[in-house]
Amino acid sequence: MHEGWVYALNSADVPTSLTYTDIVYIGTLLHYDALLANVAKNPEYEAVRYKGVISFATNTALWDAWERIFTDLENPKHKEDAEDFFKANEAEMLEGTAVLWEEKLPYYALMVMRVSEGEASFSSEIQNEPRPGELRVRRGVVRLLRRRAAPPGLLRPEVPLCGGE
Repeated sequence: MHEGWVYALNSADVPTSLTYTDIVYIGTLLHYDALLANVAKNPEYEAVRYKGVISFATNTALWDAWERIFTDLENPKHKEDAEDFFKANEAEMLEGTAVLWEEKLPYYALMVMRVSEGEASFSSEIQNEPRPGELRVRRGVVRLLRRRAAPPGLLRPEVPLCGGE
């Protein structure tokens, strides 16, 4: 399916000689060989890549301590304790940070996502920087499986995990 989209993009379906046509692609880079990634490599297009986190916190020691609290599953109040730790150290923990859309996804929420969903997912979904050679399960699928137990064998190797979706 991917090859067909790339062919269509580079064929007469999307001629670059038309000066009156605007084509806008909006999406998330799930992997480096996705259609959107190929469009961004085409010199005829202007590509703009946005990142959820523009700059990360300078105080990594406090964030490491926060992560230990947040991921301590032996503690039934680990999420509340992590948030309390953040609130007590908020100024220091937010030093040097900048995010794309503070009202929608503040830095704290983004760091929760980074830890909860994993570095690979965060890198592609939020930072638009997929890691080469890694396949990712889409976030919606992962959330669905967290809400109810998946039957054994649900995620078989032959089930496509990513692609031109």
